[in-house]
Amino acid sequence: AQFYDTAARRAARRLAGARLCVRVCLDRSVLLRAAAADKRKDQEVGARRCTTVHLLPLARLLASKRDDAALRVFLDRAEVGARLAAANATDIRDDAVAADASLPRARAHGRCAVVGSGHALACSAWGSHIDGYDAVFRVNAAQGSGDVRRKHACHMGGRTDYHVHPEMGKVPAKARDAALRATPHVRYVAKHLEEWRDLNRRGHAGLLATDAALRHEGHGGSGMGSGSTALALATALCAEVDAYGFGVYRGRDDAFAYIHFYDVEPWLGDAKGGELVFAAELRNALFDSVGFWRWIWW
Repeated sequence: AQFYDTAARRAARRLAGARLCVRVCLDRSVLLRAAAADKRKDQEVGARRCTTVHLLPLARLLASKRDDAALRVFLDRAEVGARLAAANATDIRDDAVAADASLPRARAHGRCAVVGSGHALACSAWGSHIDGYDAVFRVNAAQGSGDVRRKHACHMGGRTDYHVHPEMGKVPAKARDAALRATPHVRYVAKHLEEWRDLNRRGHAGLLATDAALRHEGHGGSGMGSGSTALALATALCAEVDAYGFGVYRGRDDAFAYIHFYDVEPWLGDAKGGELVFAAELRNALFDSVGFWRWIWW
């Protein structure tokens, strides 16, 4: 389903109205355990057991990610300037705006690792292996903390080429500076314009991805968290993508939840569950099965 040649494109148009889809489901016991986890935090659970992914949009998405000529990954200076003007933003340091010549292009890297913050990392010693990829993508504030890096180096590694949604304001200055010294060539990718402005005010040349680069699924309803953003971005920038630190955690009383690898006590920490998390997990399993990316979890 590459949709590269003319005949395949004609076939795609003929099938545009068809409903070719795959239905992916969780075992009922998983949802019961997830509900138990959420009730411990007084949350309502609305998790669906199954999710449907439409295959033709997924095939077109995969083809668009592989079309180097058509895909632009990051907004150029003019496009960023237009968004700033629309937002009446005047507090921008021009020397901190990335020059167009430095913007990475589609397929800039070979094999890439996307490192999420899920509990699976705490059960592994993948750090040195992760650092051996052509490029490493990380997400959220904790992975930009020098304290977290030192404590979990054998699990998460130390290299960072792209940091998606870095939330620098949430990282203590000392820990953030330590991480910056360890990763001096990191590229920061903001999820939205306000975060980009915050990076700019701190003197960093943040990048904003194009909408085409962030398209990431063949159906709706699984959210667009930082992990999904990083996976979509890596799929646009890399020939092959391996995903680490994704997946849910089976813990006390067999309850399932999504927790971070740095959480000491999951039920008192930032345990999460519910419909959006499980829809994303179902999507990840399907995307792994069709080769969109590889989900490393064992």
